[in-house]
Amino acid sequence: MTRTIRNGFAAFLIAAVTLMALVLPAGAAGGWSTPIRLSTPIPPTDVVDGPSIAVTATGAQAAAWYDQAADGSQFVHVRTSTNGTSWSAPTTLGGGVSPAVALAPDGRAVSVWEGLPPITGVMKASVRPPGGSWSAPVTLGTDAGAPQLAIDGSGNAVAVWASNAGVLTASLPAGGSWSAVRTLDPSGRAVRLAVNSGGSAVAAWNGPSGAIFAAAGTTTGGFSAAVTVAAPAYRQGNPAVALNDAGQASLVWRGRTTVLAATRTAGGAWSAVTTLTTGASGSVGTAIDAAGNAVAAFVRVGPGATTFPAYVSRLPAGGAWGPATLISSANDYVGAPQAAATPAGAFVVAWMDGNGNTLRAATAAPGGSFGSPAAVVGAFGSFDLAAAPGHAVLMWTSGGATVSGETL
Repeated sequence: MTRTIRNGFAAFLIAAVTLMALVLPAGAAGGWSTPIRLSTPIPPTDVVDGPSIAVTATGAQAAAWYDQAADGSQFVHVRTSTNGTSWSAPTTLGGGVSPAVALAPDGRAVSVWEGLPPITGVMKASVRPPGGSWSAPVTLGTDAGAPQLAIDGSGNAVAVWASNAGVLTASLPAGGSWSAVRTLDPSGRAVRLAVNSGGSAVAAWNGPSGAIFAAAGTTTGGFSAAVTVAAPAYRQGNPAVALNDAGQASLVWRGRTTVLAATRTAGGAWSAVTTLTTGASGSVGTAIDAAGNAVAAFVRVGPGATTFPAYVSRLPAGGAWGPATLISSANDYVGAPQAAATPAGAFVVAWMDGNGNTLRAATAAPGGSFGSPAAVVGAFGSFDLAAAPGHAVLMWTSGGATVSGETL
């Protein structure tokens, strides 16, 4: 299962795309590998952004990003690797921004993105069969937004996005064609998506009133009617969602100054809302392993509102959310941490520290605590985090254009 999580720490960057890979076998500890170049910025703007990364249990990876040419036009590019070390040449999929990429266990890759001039507000998609080439782009819909994309163990893919027309979705069965676009909520926004290897899916978003909604479905069968997980509240929204193969889900979101969470049983019932912390700032992340252990990652305002360190709260399977625990340095200036998990229970939380212009990550082996955060690289930009059995991968923008992988 591959799930794409997007980071909003920086919206527009003068940078290049970089990828880092770390393999996390059960009980093992290790370091992040040396970066490998993925792209070269185009002068004079040198703008690269929108990193998206996917990884499988074999270590195969797919990466997508967009850059800007000298005339201001923007283009989406992809590269793939069977081992995280040797990479294909970049393929330009077409004009646009905000790409998302997903990768199936057999090597089938899918990318979706938001088309831009001369085609404004169009959702585009391309597919690469195992060992093949990327297809010519197809248009999914004419009302676009930054997409979320995921793929199941059989290669079936589903995309969701929030646009002027609300929360929309389309699905792509393996070997088939994209479905017609469906509306999940005509006024929803900030949608997030999680899919498991068996093809179950959960989408979560907030409405304009601040209510938190979730809809369950499958990669090929669409979604059922949405349920209200949390009642409307002022400035409540921006959820993050994770789903394991048993059907259990973790849903975390921001209140005005709080972080809140709800969980879903394998039978599909959502819990009551739990407040994880007060004094919160920034976006949130969450992850869940095969046993139902979950992590929520978030930011709290430090003393004097001059620092914004990262915290985690952990949920043991069958238990209750634990207290907020500092995971970064106390003087870090974090915008939007991300979390990922392997089925065996290894967790990774990553964040960009604006004080030190450094991408940092902390890992926990199955059943263990988070270790001291590692300074992955000096960087300042957007990043993406993905995990699969035995692997965690970071991709970011800043400095050079590189990619790497390591097996521990």
